[in-house]
Amino acid sequence: MRSFLRAPAAVIVGLALTASVAAAQNTYTLTVLGGGTGNGTVTAPSAGEQPAINCAISVGVATGTCRGTYSRNTGVTLTAATTGSNTFAGWGGLCSGTAADCTVRMQTGPVAVTATFAASAPTCALTIGAATGGTATITSGTLSGACGRSVTLTAAPSAGYRFAAWTGGSTANPLTLVVNATVSTATPSFIQQCTLALAAAPANGGTATLSAGALAGDCGRNVTALAAPSASFSFTSWSDGNTAASRAVVVSTAVQSLTATFAPIPPPAQCTIAISTATGGAAALTTGAATGTCGRSVTVTATAATGYRFGAWSGGSTTNPLTVVVNATTVTITPAFVQQCTLTLATTPTNGGTVALSAGALVGDCGRTATALATPNADFTFASWSDGVTTASRPVTVSVGPQTLTATFAAIAPPQCTIALGAATGGTAALTAGAATGICGRSVTVTATSATGYQFGSWTGGSTANPLTVIVNTTTVTLTPAFIQQCALTLAVTPSTGGTTTLTSGALTGDCGRSVTALATPATDFTFSRWSDGVTTPSRAAIVATPNQILTATFVANAPPPSCAIAVGLATGGVAALTAGGATGVCGRNVTLTATADSGYRFDNWSDGAAATPYTFALTTQILTIAPRFVQQCTLVLAVTPTNGGTTRITPAGLSGDCSRNVVADATPNANFVLVSWSDGSTSSSRALSISQPRQSLTAMFAQVLSVRVVVSGAVGSVLQLRAGRTACASTAGEAEHVCLLNLAAPDSLVAAPSATSGFTGWSGACSGRTACMVTGTETTEVRANFVDVALIPADVAAKALLTGSGLTAEQRDLLDSTGNGDGTYNLGDLLAYLERTSQQLSTSIMAQLLTAPAPVRPAGPKTAKPPTLR
Repeated sequence: MRSFLRAPAAVIVGLALTASVAAAQNTYTLTVLGGGTGNGTVTAPSAGEQPAINCAISVGVATGTCRGTYSRNTGVTLTAATTGSNTFAGWGGLCSGTAADCTVRMQTGPVAVTATFAASAPTCALTIGAATGGTATITSGTLSGACGRSVTLTAAPSAGYRFAAWTGGSTANPLTLVVNATVSTATPSFIQQCTLALAAAPANGGTATLSAGALAGDCGRNVTALAAPSASFSFTSWSDGNTAASRAVVVSTAVQSLTATFAPIPPPAQCTIAISTATGGAAALTTGAATGTCGRSVTVTATAATGYRFGAWSGGSTTNPLTVVVNATTVTITPAFVQQCTLTLATTPTNGGTVALSAGALVGDCGRTATALATPNADFTFASWSDGVTTASRPVTVSVGPQTLTATFAAIAPPQCTIALGAATGGTAALTAGAATGICGRSVTVTATSATGYQFGSWTGGSTANPLTVIVNTTTVTLTPAFIQQCALTLAVTPSTGGTTTLTSGALTGDCGRSVTALATPATDFTFSRWSDGVTTPSRAAIVATPNQILTATFVANAPPPSCAIAVGLATGGVAALTAGGATGVCGRNVTLTATADSGYRFDNWSDGAAATPYTFALTTQILTIAPRFVQQCTLVLAVTPTNGGTTRITPAGLSGDCSRNVVADATPNANFVLVSWSDGSTSSSRALSISQPRQSLTAMFAQVLSVRVVVSGAVGSVLQLRAGRTACASTAGEAEHVCLLNLAAPDSLVAAPSATSGFTGWSGACSGRTACMVTGTETTEVRANFVDVALIPADVAAKALLTGSGLTAEQRDLLDSTGNGDGTYNLGDLLAYLERTSQQLSTSIMAQLLTAPAPVRPAGPKTAKPPTLR
């Protein structure tokens, strides 16, 4: 029926018109419609005057004879047939199912039937190209199949080659690709490997190493060889004639040799150093020998005697200690020292001044010149130096030691100065610190005291500081204070309840003659009339000119204002009350309403739409009724079990809020946990819910997942999980290591299973040794199974080693033992298990030797079982 509803509008209209005609004739119309992406046909045999239906359907479009008119109760059999590689997907409308035939009976009106065909999926083939140096095989998927499938190819290089890349440049191996082209080709490329061997001749003459590149690698590569001679040897040349110690080499053959040749160096010549004596000190050899190989470095150190300093060595060097390269048969070196002299400066009297050098130094070489400077203290003057020089700054030649030079100073008598205080109206002044007469330049303090009704203004010169500190520098200084008379203004009102008066500028008390501005503000129900001096403006200027001046504002009472009342209505979930202002009073007054919600409710708004509480507004309605509105609150309690299993959160944030609100709860498991379900049965980690109960609970229930990190390292091998009976982790060729995360339902045992070309060397990490490894899923470190590559051991070679006790490497013996029982000893059971794993057979002669060998070689009981193969 759904296919019929999707039919084009023109078809549906046609069916309606046919139905109206058929109803009059007692006949009905059958229409075939098409659907799907494929091609096919729908046919029906002729019936009476109705010709056969032969309807072609292509990509959902029906063409041809797709409609027939039949008498009532006529049964019509429709047959669907596919064309080409298409398939029949099924019927729709009055028919159903996927059978090719469908019979429709014309009973009540027009009928529509839909036939749906599907196009077959295209196929694509993959071809593996041949390559020199190796082969490639398909290890997952098929070479031919549906387009878009994934296949895995593995390249295996031949001996002496390495895998390089695939067609297209990919270096992945194994390579997983999607086959989309009708026919595509993947070809591996391999690169031949070449090895360089370095040698030295003679063996003790030096070393030959690579400073760049590798000894083994791709043929044709460039490397850099370096020849380093040993002590007493020098490099001569390489075996190919190159004489550069560091040289480039192209490695182009499978096995290539290069030898560095060294020659012995003759012993060096001998040279001697001698040290001459000098006045004022001595010198000695502090490192190196006096006689030895020419060209060696030695160190000589000069030590000055008391009263001398080191100057220089013969040759002019002033470095001490001095390092010398001894190159002549006999080298003589002599130190030179310089005598030192000291100058001492003094003063008399000791408090008369200071002396210092403005140039030169007090201690230094004898015969030097310095500059001495004498600086007198306050109340002193410089007189002369002890050698008669009268200039304060003078040169001095320091030629003997010790040498003393003294500066003489003379005292200066200080001048006297006096301060006097002048008289003034409105107050007095007095000297409160210091003396009236004394040394010029001293500090004194004067203080002015104002009389009642006056205020200090300033001193002679304009200073307003009080007390005032001055420096007396002239013979006589006179200071006089100035005082200013004070006047007070008093503001009054009449009647006392009529209003208030204030100053908007100026002050009530201050200097006489000042200007102020007074403001009269009427009280409620009063109007300003006039001031006591006749001024009728509420804000006016006034001059304060008398000591006690009064200014009065007169107010007149107004007519009484209209009255307004307020009533507070009741509400579910809380109460409201008038908390400021009266229920009845003057219109325009401010009133305050406060809403208090009951427990489990919150205040929402007032009946006039305001949301504030307390709510203050001007009452202007003669009778106002207002009520609060409250909203019930519902709280969601989120919990987790177990408590360490994970965390929960709610969006939007806030567990408490209005009832019937919709939120989204999220559960996040902790490490090693998974979400099982919520307490209401939901299993989605993020789910929507409505909070509609005053206290609603929801718990996230988690379950612990035990896991352990398993690593297969070194070579191809696998780790088997015994209790679960499957392979826990396995590596493939070319992997340095393969990491698996193993989830456990309970503790289990792991065993290591090497491949036919690898040996198990032991566990590391959370386990050790070579026996089974028990894991619980709580290991803090990984479990690592370590394998080593071992070439395939021929059957007869393995058997001969068992008979003779020799012929195998340690790695080969470990491989054979780990293939069998892994008890640390290679025995016949291990050999049989290895032959079964590698599908090898012993030769007849070796089999005969095993059967006739002594009892310890032959199996004492049943054949040793091979390790279990787990899937």
